[in-house]
Amino acid sequence: MKNVNELIKSFNKITARLEEEIKKLEFSNNHMKRVLSEIALTMNFPQDTDNMLDTILNIAVKALDARKGLLIIKNKDYSGLVIKSAIGYDKGLIGKTKIRFGEGIVGWVVENGKPIILPEGDKDKRFEKISSLESENQSILCVPLIHSRKMIGAISISNKVHGKKFSDDDIIILNNLTVQTAVALENATLRENIESTYFETISALALAVESKDKYTRGHSIRVGKIAKAIAEKMEISKKEIKDIEHAATLHDIGKIGIVDNILNKGKLTPLEFDVIKRHPEIGENIIKPVASLSQICPIVRHHHERVDGNGYPDHLSEKEIPRTAKILFVADAFDAMTSNRPYRKAMSFDEAINELDRNAGYQFDRDVVNSFIEYFEKENFLLERVH
Repeated sequence: MKNVNELIKSFNKITARLEEEIKKLEFSNNHMKRVLSEIALTMNFPQDTDNMLDTILNIAVKALDARKGLLIIKNKDYSGLVIKSAIGYDKGLIGKTKIRFGEGIVGWVVENGKPIILPEGDKDKRFEKISSLESENQSILCVPLIHSRKMIGAISISNKVHGKKFSDDDIIILNNLTVQTAVALENATLRENIESTYFETISALALAVESKDKYTRGHSIRVGKIAKAIAEKMEISKKEIKDIEHAATLHDIGKIGIVDNILNKGKLTPLEFDVIKRHPEIGENIIKPVASLSQICPIVRHHHERVDGNGYPDHLSEKEIPRTAKILFVADAFDAMTSNRPYRKAMSFDEAINELDRNAGYQFDRDVVNSFIEYFEKENFLLERVH
């Protein structure tokens, strides 16, 4: 009887363990499904590569219940590795900190193409030249990024919460993540290459339109420099400044759809001016197919809108007009005023400044005009430096 009771107890213990393992497996599978679902949503949501990598790393850190993470990929010239995203580290490392192949834990993983778990990264004898970044961590899990047998980089996750250690289950989760990440990264790179080629092509077209008229030659380049200076003075985000520079290059691309005898004419009739007014809409339609340029569509479309609502094409006013379009409008107008035209001579620097100031609050945004004037007064900017 005693032996039977002990057998029953042993059986119950085994059953309880099996149930516990089944629950763990179910939890792990459900957790994996949630992680992969988040990644799938990330892939389908339009965003630039840097934002996509930030999102993926954030998912990885949360999925593994960790505090820190690094996403590192090969340089374009394949000379080494560079940090593309970081959580729990100084953001200044992104795009700047270089790691050589074979150097530290990440370099070892990329060189060997194998995942690794280190309970205490700074005490492992295999890594004599461990980086200062890695030596700060209590535990590390690093997995390579591989696509089509090509090594792309690695994801390193460190410091589980409550001092827990990484497990084989964590490797499985991160491995699945890296497969999705590598595919997304390759696709994003291909897309960016295509879009970059398209941007270069339409930029060349825009310059070709300008070059047909000696009076507008170099206009977009000058407008870009002026607009960037105003934007920096107004301390807007780096992304918006980049958008303004791209929009400046393409803001007159729509003139490719305007016939030459109107485009190069001096004084225009009201009907001819109505034709000219179509160029912002035509320009928007030309750049709209490029997903990465979608953010500059409103700038191109609205760079002739006036704050008093009398601009074109949509008669927007004040707060309805994107700030970036207001900046481009001032830069565009200044360069037009200080350039020779078939129907008038160029204004002087001071005359153009006075014209902007006089029309601020009606035609131009007052804050943009003030920033423009303050910048050029402070920097002692000469007209020759723009033209």
